[in-house]
Amino acid sequence: MKLRHILSICISLLTTTPLLADNGTSCDARCDTCCDCCCADWNFYADWLYWRTKRSGLDYAIEGEIGTNPTGKLECVDPGYDSGVRIGLNKRCGCWDYGLRWTSYYNSESDKTTCPDHDIVRVRGSNEYVSAGLTTLALAKSKYKIDLDIIDFGVGYLYQCDCYAIRPYAGFELAYIDQSIDSVFANELDISSSGADLVREDVDMDAYGLYFGIQGAWDICWCFYGFADLGGAILLGDFDSKWSVHKFDNGFKGDLATKTKKSRCLSITRCDAALGLGYDFCTCGCLDLSVEVGYEIHKWHDMPDFIQPYDKNEFFNRNMSNLSFDGLFVRLNAQF
Repeated sequence: MKLRHILSICISLLTTTPLLADNGTSCDARCDTCCDCCCADWNFYADWLYWRTKRSGLDYAIEGEIGTNPTGKLECVDPGYDSGVRIGLNKRCGCWDYGLRWTSYYNSESDKTTCPDHDIVRVRGSNEYVSAGLTTLALAKSKYKIDLDIIDFGVGYLYQCDCYAIRPYAGFELAYIDQSIDSVFANELDISSSGADLVREDVDMDAYGLYFGIQGAWDICWCFYGFADLGGAILLGDFDSKWSVHKFDNGFKGDLATKTKKSRCLSITRCDAALGLGYDFCTCGCLDLSVEVGYEIHKWHDMPDFIQPYDKNEFFNRNMSNLSFDGLFVRLNAQF
């Protein structure tokens, strides 16, 4: 489900407020209780994310000694860094706050290996589905894509005293993660003049559940402050895995050779952590602006992966183990 296409119509989202709000006072006199705030009722923020996707199970070919038990270099797709966004809107009522948050992230990475001596063997797909003449290869390439969208509906309570603040929070979460990997195998370097197989694999997750955690912030000096966040989530997800093979003939996509699908319902967990530094511009009146820079990591556990055929009648799950995202974020915050 491409959630960003739906949310772009109605989004103005997210929950979380700078814990050390100015509340109309100077940066050196912000150590008041949160309930003394008179006008910082709304908080909006927008994040630029620069995350890396980390996971196993993206191997697609072996280049080396070909035989009954091939040996050599295992070729893999290695996802790098890519950009995402996170935006939100929060309403504050005394020490309580309520809000909505949307996170969107997309990453795509490719890898390719060639060998004119036909010393490449595939590791995606099985011999039951290999076209004639494509058991040893001159070319193998693979492209991996991941699309993540998360909506959080949350509530938090702010404890603020003596230039530090603590905010426990909890809420309901909807999460969507779509992954795919397309691999092409050919017996010639020029696919347009030879036959080739396209192995297409997908695994899509729709999940819902609870998230929770605790945030902390503390004054450092002048208008600088530090912050940290530690949390997690427990979700119940529906997973749809699809696997198919397409035949290519002289560069043209041919008929679908075979296709299968498997659906599962599983519980999954996630751990979240963040650490960073912020600067409050200490504006006057009822508008307070701040900027934050930090590092965060999100690690998903017990995630099912792509399915892989033994033969035409039996499939098994490839082993991904954990899926994680980590990297930098830059946030612009506005309270009014």
